Amino acid sequence: MRSARPPTFRGDLYNSAGIKPGELNPKETAKANLADLKANVILNGAFRMALTNDPSLHLRFDETDFKRPTLLVLDSGTIKTLALLDLTGFMA
Repeated sequence: MRSARPPTFRGDLYNSAGIKPGELNPKETAKANLADLKANVILNGAFRMALTNDPSLHLRFDETDFKRPTLLVLDSGTIKTLALLDLTGFMA
């Protein structure tokens, strides 16, 4: 079955990263104020943080350690690459 939307580089990039169209525009609103979140709370909190260069894993949990899961966050190099692609129009 054909999609009603024409294919774009951005859509192909999201598809290759495993990001589905429904994940791009979440309808949920923030449920908590993160202004009081300080570095020591993050370091001693319920989860660890680690860098990833895979956009499909950004802000997802790696739960191989069930006592303290790891939150994966994009590294700065990948963020710069994605920003450059977006600014040059390759992701439009």
